[in-house]
Amino acid sequence: MTYTQLSHGGTSRVSGIRRFWIAGLPVDTVGRDEILGLFEHAVTRQAPFVLANLNLHGLYCALTTAPMAALLQSENTIVHIDGTPILWAARLAGVDIPPVARNTHIDLIPQLLELCAARGWLVVIVNSDTAGASQNQRALETLVSDLKIVALSGSFDDNDMSEDSAQKKTIEQIRMLRPALLLVGLGMPKQEAWIAQVRDLLEIPMIMPVGGFADYFTGRAKTPPRFLGPLGLEWAYRLIHAPRRLGFRYLIEPILLLGLLVKAFITGTKWGRQRGGDGMWE
Repeated sequence: MTYTQLSHGGTSRVSGIRRFWIAGLPVDTVGRDEILGLFEHAVTRQAPFVLANLNLHGLYCALTTAPMAALLQSENTIVHIDGTPILWAARLAGVDIPPVARNTHIDLIPQLLELCAARGWLVVIVNSDTAGASQNQRALETLVSDLKIVALSGSFDDNDMSEDSAQKKTIEQIRMLRPALLLVGLGMPKQEAWIAQVRDLLEIPMIMPVGGFADYFTGRAKTPPRFLGPLGLEWAYRLIHAPRRLGFRYLIEPILLLGLLVKAFITGTKWGRQRGGDGMWE
């Protein structure tokens, strides 16, 4: 795969990434090594992009939240597969996707952090509250030796951009720190909407929405056995351990999502592999 910086609109596009569509939402078939290469390219060539992810919960959120859908559809966003059901959906749409294109945050982010530690690059993670931010910073410093990481609280009003607002101060902190990687853990779809709102103010090589990724390393959430992932059963493990918090997501959302997918199919939104036109990776 080759990486190129194009001049139009200051955006970056990547050669060799195959893209397909589910209900009008783009999905890119990138493996872990390709993602690491894209990250290094973004840092060394000053070619910033957002690495978003898609699983069934993300698909539901994107189809019901316009700012999240807009972020995924942006031409300087890459959307990687973070859920076996997305592989199944691709096959139903006539697209054969190799299992290597599925990269869960539990497996992918530690490798990104290890790369940052090896290169001496700073990581900033924005969490939903101050206590959680401190816990996450300690946990990730323990997980990856020599990692330079700063955790910030995301407990601000994202509609308030006044000079004295907590949000404005957080943005200024991030700009001053100039991290190579910004992890935003505010939960779907809030984190995607916030990234869409501030990405142009930050100019960070790579921004990732990560949800509750760090909870698996602080002990706030139990990590599903890794063999369940390829079977598409990680959700069942999570549901058993947090039924009240995740019951709606795993028992009700899929039913609602099915209706949204049928509606998208009937109304003629993009499905399957794109052959040309706007949005192609060149």
